[in-house]
Amino acid sequence: MATAAYEVLHDSARMKVIKWTITTTNADGAPYTFSGRFPDKSLHVFGTFGTGGNLKGQGTNEVSAPANWYSLNDPQGNELSFTAAKIEQILENAYLFRPYLSAGTGVTLTVLLCLKG
Repeated sequence: MATAAYEVLHDSARMKVIKWTITTTNADGAPYTFSGRFPDKSLHVFGTFGTGGNLKGQGTNEVSAPANWYSLNDPQGNELSFTAAKIEQILENAYLFRPYLSAGTGVTLTVLLCLKG
């Protein structure tokens, strides 16, 4: 299984937008470093969820060779788990973020991370 690279779509002093394309064969995204100067974060997921597609927003505070990724939550404490298109705010400020396809076949999803300061 390969890791999907990210693309920076927008980069300014007050906002960043990062994009991954997650598929069944590229089920996780390359980690992106969150920044403390962007406390307001949201995750937008859309595309083809295929059969049983479930994308999670994960984070870790491990700096080098992260091996322990955990699901992040929305402000109400619900796990960021996408089985349909939507936008959710992210509660935690983890050091690294990645999208992770935990289940599904025939999946092609666009994942947009918006960081706003």
